Amino acid sequence: SDAPMVKALSKQADVYSFAYGQNVPFETVVKDSKLRESIATLRKLGYTDIVLVGHSAGGLIARQFVEDYPDAGVTKVVQISAPNAGTPLASFVVPGSQKAFVEGLKVDSRKKCLQDRCDKKIPAHVQFICVVVRNEGDSPSDGIVPCASQWSEDLRKQGIGALLISGTHREIVREETLANTIATLLREKQD
Repeated sequence: SDAPMVKALSKQADVYSFAYGQNVPFETVVKDSKLRESIATLRKLGYTDIVLVGHSAGGLIARQFVEDYPDAGVTKVVQISAPNAGTPLASFVVPGSQKAFVEGLKVDSRKKCLQDRCDKKIPAHVQFICVVVRNEGDSPSDGIVPCASQWSEDLRKQGIGALLISGTHREIVREETLANTIATLLREKQD
């Protein structure tokens, strides 16, 4: 509750955290988790503006959720440093219990996933923005995920917008100034 991102977001909205295990493929997290049920509960409580903010693989979960459940009630997605087209680092880091989860983040795995799901699109009624994070200078990545993967070609073809922010994969959600920038995106309409 004292994280910079939570503090920044909670100035203008109620913030609920969705935790998930990283010991299954992220597709399983979307399908078998309680995210859909939790959003339905928020809607029953009277919430009409439901925004999913997803960092890294959490952004992939948010994306796949709105693609698979377009009528669940999500109104906006802010995807931060998400490896939409995969990350080469997933090929090198394979922790034992996280192997299935990390496998889905590999470039080849994401390519196949996007091909298999080519009929799935971001619903027109869901505002969606990719926050592309890039290390200082002309770096092509945030240190973990290449910029071209964060705002992948399939999203560009759908007309999904992007905002470029200087920072690193870790500091984007841990640094107060950057967290405030993300919070600003919640207030603004995303075409």
